[in-house]
Parts: sequence; C-alpha cells; structure tokens
Amino acid sequence: MTRPTTTPPPTIAGRRAATLADRITGCEEGRHLEAAIRSHPDRWATVTGVAVVARLDAATDTGPLFREAIRLLALSAAVHELTGDSAPAAVTGSAPVECMARAVLAQHTLCRWLTQRLGFTLIEPCSDGTYRPGDYTHRSYLAAGWGEPDPRYWLDVDETSRRVAMLHQIFASIGIHAGGRRHDLRFNPQFSAGDVGI
Repeated sequence: MTRPTTTPPPTIAGRRAATLADRITGCEEGRHLEAAIRSHPDRWATVTGVAVVARLDAATDTGPLFREAIRLLALSAAVHELTGDSAPAAVTGSAPVECMARAVLAQHTLCRWLTQRLGFTLIEPCSDGTYRPGDYTHRSYLAAGWGEPDPRYWLDVDETSRRVAMLHQIFASIGIHAGGRRHDLRFNPQFSAGDVGI
C-alpha cells in the first residue's frame, strides 16, 4: 500500500522552482526550446487555451507565455523532486499557461535533452486551467520571487470560463463548434462569405 504524498510548503517548492526555471532558461537546450516554440505558433495557439488572452499576438506574446510556461513546469518539477510523486506535481495553471506548457513538452527531443542535462523531470500540467489566486501554485509562484503572476496570462478559472463561453458563441456564429473540434466550413475552391455555412 502506498501512502499519500502531500505537497511541500509553497516556500520550499517556490524557491526550488526558481532555481530550476533559471537552469532551464540558462542552458543551451532551453534557448533552443524557446526558439522552437517561437517558430511554430501554429502548434500552440488553440481555440480555447491561448485564445482567451485579450488581444493575443504571437509576435509579442510568445516570449512572456514561454516564460510563464517554464515557471509552471519548473514548479511541477520542483514538487516532483521534493515529493518523488508525480500526482501532487501536476499543479494548477491558467489555461493559456498550461497550453503553452503543453507546446513546450511537445518538443520531445529538446525536452529529453534538457532534462538529461539538468537532471529533473518535467511533469505535464493537467488541471485544465483551474488556477485561482491564493492557491498552491500562486503561493509557490510568489515564494519563487517572481512577483505576482501576470494577470494577462494567469486568468482564474471563472474568468477563463467566461471568455471561453464568449469564444464559443463567436465561433458558432461562423460555423465552428465544440471549441474547434467540429465545424461546418465547406472550403470551396474559391472561398467567399457564402462558403461559411451553419
């Protein structure tokens, strides 16, 4: 029988996360990872993840989102390192930050090289954007010395739900449904406004 693992105090996890984030961004593989993310925004700019960021522009938002994703991944890695358990290491994140973190992890080869060099495990976030100010992630983030999370990217779960509902309405009006998983677009050879059907 395994005993349940509790998360370490945010002050300890936060300080360790700060060290890990600096190591990621300071090594050659970390720089290659950021370059790969910048060169392929089509892999992470999703309908209900990053799209909830107001006035999103991949040209200017990639860098800050990448930084926040590395911080979230570093926090997860720190909790995993401190507990030896992947369950508590799946800390909460906001939808845009988690989306970018998944894009980082999709760079499998670079992530494998990075973790081999630095000697820790990256854990995929799996909270589906359930971040709330004052939660464990928030307290650990502050303890890492990163200041308050940028509210542009760290949306709480209620605001995310509100924005996602708005996006669903907008997308449905042009025939895109279920968060982009189903649409009624016909893609005729010569596209015109009449080709978008509901």
